[in-house]
Amino acid sequence: MKKRLICTLIGLCALGMGAGVRAQVQERPEAKDTAGLPRLEIPEITIVGKKAITLPFARKGEIYDVNVYEAPPPDTGLLGGRESVPLPRGTLSRYEEHQVPWRASVEGSFGSFSTGSVGGYFDYKSQQWGIYGNGMYRTTQGHTVNASGSTSGLDVRAHSLIATDNDVLKTLRVSGGVGLRHDAYGMFGLPDLSTRRTRNNVSFGAEIGSSNQQGNAVDLSLDARVWNITDKQLGNDSDVSVVSPDLRGSVRTEIQDVQLGADVLYRGSSLNYPNASQSPSLLGFAAGARWRVSEQWSVRVGGIYHNGSGSDGITTTLVAPTAILQWKASQDREWIFWFQPEVHLTTYDEHMRENPYLIREILLRPEKRPVRVGTVLSFRTDRAAIQLRGSFTHSTNRDITLADSGRIRLEYADADQVAIEGLGSIDLPSGTKVKCTGVVQPGHETGTSTQLPMLPIIQLKGRAEQNLAIPATLSASADYMSRRNVDRAGSQTLGDVFLLGCGVSLRAIPRAVVSFEIGNLLNTGYELWSGYSAPGRQFTLEAKINLQ
Repeated sequence: MKKRLICTLIGLCALGMGAGVRAQVQERPEAKDTAGLPRLEIPEITIVGKKAITLPFARKGEIYDVNVYEAPPPDTGLLGGRESVPLPRGTLSRYEEHQVPWRASVEGSFGSFSTGSVGGYFDYKSQQWGIYGNGMYRTTQGHTVNASGSTSGLDVRAHSLIATDNDVLKTLRVSGGVGLRHDAYGMFGLPDLSTRRTRNNVSFGAEIGSSNQQGNAVDLSLDARVWNITDKQLGNDSDVSVVSPDLRGSVRTEIQDVQLGADVLYRGSSLNYPNASQSPSLLGFAAGARWRVSEQWSVRVGGIYHNGSGSDGITTTLVAPTAILQWKASQDREWIFWFQPEVHLTTYDEHMRENPYLIREILLRPEKRPVRVGTVLSFRTDRAAIQLRGSFTHSTNRDITLADSGRIRLEYADADQVAIEGLGSIDLPSGTKVKCTGVVQPGHETGTSTQLPMLPIIQLKGRAEQNLAIPATLSASADYMSRRNVDRAGSQTLGDVFLLGCGVSLRAIPRAVVSFEIGNLLNTGYELWSGYSAPGRQFTLEAKINLQ
């Protein structure tokens, strides 16, 4: 059955890609317009932390995230995310909409398990500055005992361009913002079904840097995330508070065909646990030079110094060379080979966002990756885009997720992992859009052959949309995840998961869209984490209105 499901997903993706290529050959336009075509952005690979700090500030549409595996959604959809229907455009043409100084929209939904949500968004932009904000509230009664909960959030961010007389700084781009979030939900996987958790999160962020990344450039960013988590039990309430700062800076200059750069990183988590613990941190320095050998080839060489410490006092240091070889034949064809060892520290904030059911006092250690090598190949046409990634990583103190009677905790082990990932998208002339992703990621503790806990060897995702003759769009999705080990020995496992979904969105009303979606169409029973069952079939009715 598992092989049949995998073959079905792969066959659908391959069939769609083949149809896209045939249609492209038959109906290739005379002038190739790449402005609005699907792209797969290749992230820079010079990595100090979880993201590349040698990069300029992200522009809309750029993707710097290079994570291979995305954890399953944590609960009934209250705290996790799902595929969202895009907001319809306003009454103006596409060109004129870019001249509108402000935008605003509202949305709302309700569905199975008495789940409901409301939200709003606004932004204002001019040539020199802009501001945007969004807020939301969600609630659900949950799919099982003590699975009810609610979450609310508000984010506001602003940016501005500042002209200077300095020849090095030139025009600066300054941005900053604040975010607030409150969660309250049941820890329904614990034996004590009365346990409730409350989380309050405040985040601050500010960036300043050169708006023109050519020639001399300076970038600096500061981010801080504050958590307060309280678990309420009968007669036994307990809480923790944590601050996770992140400071990054970079300097770059160009001398003819050579770009020189240096980067610095500091990140950590200040832990206020009831029990004695130290505050984990990571300090990193990187320097290198990039040489454009020819129009198509470029080479980057450099070195890093990383020093990290864990909440239990364990420290680690890494001094290593780095190298990147890049071949870019055109905007549509690119190949990258990279060797990027590093020490990486996953902060308290990142762990809690990935899994809201972790125990409060988690053990944090920096992960040393002395061997980390990989390659990226991308190819794009006017209707299709394909990207292939491959990597091998040897780690010391890699975090692994374990569960015992509903208590989800972190342990650490030396591990080796191979990851082969493929991403593809097709936009057919018939109005059909298909997106597929797949990853094969065998990973095991060094010296063993047992798959790492909660890491599926195979994960496949696919989604297709079809525009109809009427103002409506049909959608279908499929997800497959192979079995996951619960413990390090592999004696307990969570079975394979295959999910189907479908939906329809209507745009009959100007500047509005109404959608109806069915998730987990087959009503498959499975667990998100050991002890935490996932919801069954879900129905959701959603409406979005573009006010401007």
